[in-house]
Amino acid sequence: MTQAKQTHHSNHADDHLAGRPLSPTLVAWCERALASAWAGANHLRTMAVVTSDGFEVAANHLSDNAERRLAAIASSLHAVSQAAVRETRLGAHETVLVSAADGILAVTAFEIAGQPLLLVQVGGSSATAGALYVRAKEFADRASALAAR
Repeated sequence: MTQAKQTHHSNHADDHLAGRPLSPTLVAWCERALASAWAGANHLRTMAVVTSDGFEVAANHLSDNAERRLAAIASSLHAVSQAAVRETRLGAHETVLVSAADGILAVTAFEIAGQPLLLVQVGGSSATAGALYVRAKEFADRASALAAR
């Protein structure tokens, strides 16, 4: 059964960015960019924007509980991959991909209005790493354009 695609932001008191409350404007930018990116993303199971320290900002197709778990997982993957990139001197961290039998998880770092965030994409079996990477770049550009308005 296919569920309706929807953008969801949880209004938790613990929503924050590096210890500060999330700006409602920042959340709105992320929600709009996410809704736009989600359109036509048939190969994706879900997309979310989370803080690098593991708090949800906005998500598609997730319950609050699943959103919190995905945010924590993405934050952990990002931290480990950042350490690996630093240790191996590969330059600035961008994306970590986890390929599995039934799909791909991609966590991509981006900034909006100077704030570091993570785009999390969970792709089904028809998703490719290249498609997720391109969608992440388009998402970051769209989010930056919204913030520039």
